[in-house]
Amino acid sequence: MVYLFGVLLMTQGAADAAQVLYGFDTDENYRIADWLTGDGSQDAIGLGIYDINKSGEAAFGAGAIEFPVGLSTFGALELPDTSMLGDSFTLSVMAKVLGANHTRLFSSYNGGSVGANEFVFDMDTTGDIGFGLRAIVNGTSVSRNIAYNDSQYHHLAMTYDNGSVQLYFDGSPLGESATAGSGAITLDQNLRFGEDYAPTSLTNEVFEGFADDILVYDRALSSTEIASLRTQGAESFFGISAPPEPDPLPPPNIGSRIEMFVDRYMVAESNNVELKLHAPVAQEIALQLNGPYETTTSTYFTALRDEDDKYRLYYRGYVGSQEVTLMAISDDGINYTRHELGLYEVDGSDNNHIVWQGAQSHNLSPFIDKNPNAPADEKWKALGGTGEMYAMKSADGIHWELMQDEPLDISGQFDSQNTAMWDAEAGVYRSFSRIWLNGVRAIQMSTSEDFINWTPPQPFIYEDDMEHFYTNSIEQLPGAEGVFVGFPMRLDPTRTNQPSPGQTGVSDAVLITSRDGVHWDREFTEPWIPEGYDTTRSHMPAWGIVKTADDEWSTYSTEQYRLSDNRLRRLTLRPYGIASISAEDQLGWFSTPTFEFEGEQLLLNYQTTDTGFIAVEIRDENGVVIPGFELASMQTLTGDELWQQVSWTSGQSVGSLSGQSIQLYFELLNADLFAMQFAEIPDTGLVGDYNNDGKVDLADYTVWRDNLGSEQPLANDAIGGTIGVSQYEQWKSQFGQSIAGDNANSQAVPEGRSVVHLSLAIVLFGAVVTGNFRRC
Repeated sequence: MVYLFGVLLMTQGAADAAQVLYGFDTDENYRIADWLTGDGSQDAIGLGIYDINKSGEAAFGAGAIEFPVGLSTFGALELPDTSMLGDSFTLSVMAKVLGANHTRLFSSYNGGSVGANEFVFDMDTTGDIGFGLRAIVNGTSVSRNIAYNDSQYHHLAMTYDNGSVQLYFDGSPLGESATAGSGAITLDQNLRFGEDYAPTSLTNEVFEGFADDILVYDRALSSTEIASLRTQGAESFFGISAPPEPDPLPPPNIGSRIEMFVDRYMVAESNNVELKLHAPVAQEIALQLNGPYETTTSTYFTALRDEDDKYRLYYRGYVGSQEVTLMAISDDGINYTRHELGLYEVDGSDNNHIVWQGAQSHNLSPFIDKNPNAPADEKWKALGGTGEMYAMKSADGIHWELMQDEPLDISGQFDSQNTAMWDAEAGVYRSFSRIWLNGVRAIQMSTSEDFINWTPPQPFIYEDDMEHFYTNSIEQLPGAEGVFVGFPMRLDPTRTNQPSPGQTGVSDAVLITSRDGVHWDREFTEPWIPEGYDTTRSHMPAWGIVKTADDEWSTYSTEQYRLSDNRLRRLTLRPYGIASISAEDQLGWFSTPTFEFEGEQLLLNYQTTDTGFIAVEIRDENGVVIPGFELASMQTLTGDELWQQVSWTSGQSVGSLSGQSIQLYFELLNADLFAMQFAEIPDTGLVGDYNNDGKVDLADYTVWRDNLGSEQPLANDAIGGTIGVSQYEQWKSQFGQSIAGDNANSQAVPEGRSVVHLSLAIVLFGAVVTGNFRRC
């Protein structure tokens, strides 16, 4: 059985009192329908690992939900609009428990003592901890001792009626009702089924097994009604049927953003291709940590390129035992120096590179705020602190101050590098911070509109078992903001390569990706930065990838941590070349899902061998080839190009399909496709500069010649329309011009042989437009 993540967050509607029913008869993993409303407004939010099972495991009807046994992560459902339970309600479920003895059913518990605005309805199948069913309402616990552990379905229910609590097992009341306060129940958070909001002991609280007919009802049912509900099932009891499937969601519109092949988001079907990870290349040592205030444990690096194209490294240092934040600067991202900033006095001198001193320096991690509404004095922001996390701001990334004296109201441990960013697509700040789950170092995400008030953090959810992720190093790459990429340092505490003083373990770095910041893809389990033979906590990636050349990105990684040779090494990678979809010596193909785009041209970032190629055709939403964009008429791509425009001999413009639903079909041989983008054709503004390089020369003639007869627009063409003689005359009149100044090119307009070329080109052009010439 394949266990899948729920990834759809439904819009929550309003309700006077909670009322939902989940029967799972027609559901898929992407939708868990509420039968009582049927309009999707209260469809459940799937968390963790679960599976909608239709293979005979239902208590009633055709389906049930399964939460698998024995995983180190958890599965749960969040039930929208269930925070206002009111003064009379019923909770019930058909449950087949297969795992832990003590397990949550319905809960809004968030750690510590169960408060007056929290709720728990849980169970113990053996009575080991003194109860079979328990409800904690209004801070009062009501429990009834009953043992059952037969791997069969049982009906578990409770009612609340203005303070009177009654528990039920298999349709029968368990003893007399009990009093638990009075009045309406209003919770701080929605109910979840299967786990709490702060799972810290997954092995004895997570629900493991099958569940059916999960019900929250806005009235306390009578004992007769509960017995009937148990016998008939909810569908018959309420006289309803499963809601129809909603209309399918429209195809995603990727606009003009870059889509990297780091996950399967743009892969619908495929054959003989694979996703391949591309490790960065080790370069020189960028910073030997032997300067003032730098020690064997200087770490948690942040790499940035500022608005003045200066490169900055922020990292931890020490003045005695006091942690400080240090900064090194570079003109090229390769050679870093320590500048005297004059901010903090040490031993009578402020000639040092300290930018902050305080508790936040343990892991202070700055970023440049891209929020267009950020005030001038908050253009730089940072998180810092361990145990408690603080928000910081700066106008220039050098002069820092706390945004408030109090720590942020976010739960977590924070004893690692905690990062944040402005997510322009969602219009919120996101923080990624350290927590511990079931003894494993883990990551959680929270959002904020103002960098001060944050939503309750959501632990990362993976399909596979969790590993120790010591850091997160999560970012959105420029132009490719549709996906989060993270490079956490992975720690195996059970092994040791080279002893580090006082610590054991081996570490490397891996790639994780996400489309929503919560559900994370582990497509690649192999290391992105191999562990090598180094000390534990080495190979920790810096947070940040920076452009160091037109064809080169750089990042950094620690080495020899806790030794006197502690250092930071520069690593280089291809722009947007973290991973690829790849075919080797056998022809492979893949097709994309249906999507929409905006732009005038299709660009590919790729690399092939001498015998390899990439070809692509465009199909409509039904998979039918669109005339003019056939594979056979596409000029196949070979070589190594960061961004190459795709063209077809039909001369049709990709822009004619902008805003329509399409699919792409690719064929590859001995090739790696790293990324794709639909984009506008940018102009330099220099008429006749058809290759857009800032000057009008023979290279532009070649572009004109290769596009003769095409409808595909040329860069810097002031004429437009079908490419022909007019564009040649335009180029001829502009020959030798450049952005740097008129007549910068000393060459004359080509005559003689070039006139012969032009005459031949015109003949060929006539053949093209009359249909008598086929370009190979």
